[in-house]
Amino acid sequence: MRRKAWTAIALGVLVLTALTGLVWARQDARPQDQDITRKVTIPAGFFIPYEDGLNWHNDGGYIRMDTGSGIFTAPVVFPCLPSVTVESLTLYAKDHNPTYDAHVRIYRSRPPKGTEVEMGHIFTGGTTTDVGTFTDGSISPDVVWPSHGVYLWLNVDGPAIYVYGVRIEYHRNI
Repeated sequence: MRRKAWTAIALGVLVLTALTGLVWARQDARPQDQDITRKVTIPAGFFIPYEDGLNWHNDGGYIRMDTGSGIFTAPVVFPCLPSVTVESLTLYAKDHNPTYDAHVRIYRSRPPKGTEVEMGHIFTGGTTTDVGTFTDGSISPDVVWPSHGVYLWLNVDGPAIYVYGVRIEYHRNI
């Protein structure tokens, strides 16, 4: 009796999986309809300094400059094999500096060709009392192929600016 119940459950799961797969993979469906928006977050702890001699602090939760300005980079890895379309770039930062901003750019590189292109750019653009959300939804070019490398370039222009991380929203091109 117990074996029959498990067999029935396994058969039900198999049928449900097959039906779901057939509905999901309709021939006339557009790739945008077949996938959901996904997110990858790059926390402050992933950023490394672009050059030596900077007076900065990174405790993993946020990155800031003690004095002066600094440039940092971080790799972006999309956890899937097909190409992806980047939909938006969001910077999480607290900017207590009325004179300077934090800027983040996303780049798509082609290592075999030695080229790169900027895909999007955000900056804090003023002061915030709490962590602000700064978003760029006009990503262009927006498609990243497996042959591309993607990275973030972060410039913290001065002290009293705290960068907590960057979120990238994308969908797979299937």
